[in-house]
Amino acid sequence: MNRLISRTIWLLPESRSYLASYTPSFARTRTFHHSAPVHSKDVSSSDEPPNLEIPEPVPYVNRTTPLMTQEETERYFYPLSRRGWKIQKMGVDDGFNVADKDSPFLIGTMTLKGPKSARTLLKQLLAFEEQEKHDVSFNLWSGKRPTLTIISQTHSARKNAEQQTDETAPNVTLRDVRFAVLLETFAKEAGVVYSPKKETSPDKTV
Repeated sequence: MNRLISRTIWLLPESRSYLASYTPSFARTRTFHHSAPVHSKDVSSSDEPPNLEIPEPVPYVNRTTPLMTQEETERYFYPLSRRGWKIQKMGVDDGFNVADKDSPFLIGTMTLKGPKSARTLLKQLLAFEEQEKHDVSFNLWSGKRPTLTIISQTHSARKNAEQQTDETAPNVTLRDVRFAVLLETFAKEAGVVYSPKKETSPDKTV
């Protein structure tokens, strides 16, 4: 029987961003945290995805983080989207979102070679949280091919880099994208992601 390990974060009220018009995946989709995950890397494309580029660390200004510009979105988020990551709104009753309005999240899913690979990636995820000072939510479904779903959001986002105000709301920012790129890069280098077509060294740890 599969086992679910999950952790959630607490949020503030929601705001709209440039990304709402950038990707059709922003259309609201119901997400239930107790449902079995669907592998988000099943993206139909015959082309290799563009290389990932790790954004520079995002500084706080008045303890807030600006939303991404169009250039940043195309440069950093688009390669992630080609790997199955998406920006998706969650409703107030969707489990992870405890705000009083629909709120956008960055979501990615990885199917791993086995329990050893899952432990390796989860350990690194926690290390990245400490390094980046940025907490994420995650679901880890155990089994022969564990599935890790990452759910990220910046609590204090503002509309643009020049906006000098204390008024913020949860949204997806470059901090979330940087975290996802770091995790994707590590997963590839560590060889922990399961690929049916390229599998050569299965994870035999039980």
